[in-house]
Amino acid sequence: MSQFNYDQEVERLLCQCGIAVDVSGNRTNVSLHRITCHFGIEYREKPLDDDMGGAWLRSLSTEITPHYIYVNSRHGPTRKRFSYGHEIGHFWLGHESDWSLESNRDQDKEAEANAFSAALNMPMDALYAIHHRSRTIKQIANWFCVSQIAAAFRLKNASLRPEEAEMVILDYRSHSDTSDSVIK
Repeated sequence: MSQFNYDQEVERLLCQCGIAVDVSGNRTNVSLHRITCHFGIEYREKPLDDDMGGAWLRSLSTEITPHYIYVNSRHGPTRKRFSYGHEIGHFWLGHESDWSLESNRDQDKEAEANAFSAALNMPMDALYAIHHRSRTIKQIANWFCVSQIAAAFRLKNASLRPEEAEMVILDYRSHSDTSDSVIK
């Protein structure tokens, strides 16, 4: 992945959608639904293969048909939220629709969409604030409505709580049969 600044891109996106991140509450106020509505993208949940989090479908004519984001209805709420952000990342970063690419996904584009989703779901200024007032990665993950593993990677990449994050990551790897290379 290049030295692309996902945090700056997320700030630009949130500003364009009129979303100001507020850390005073007990949960994130970043509304992914508000973002997709702003761009005329319809969000749908649909049962997909277990290893597929979602798909981004770009319409050829937005005057007739909107764009779609599908998220796997079989996944839990934190996974759905991360997948939703991931698919918004594909849209914002100008990636092609990925429904037909299920088995041959471009790993760089998938990693870019994951990095974007992490930045979107856990904006850096909010991450610093919540990091300072939380005792554990679990509390941070709960505040952002993401999984502990997603929060651990984001914190590690931001050089926050590196030891605790590494422990969460190692624990995840020891109990997981799936690759986490895309989560990074």
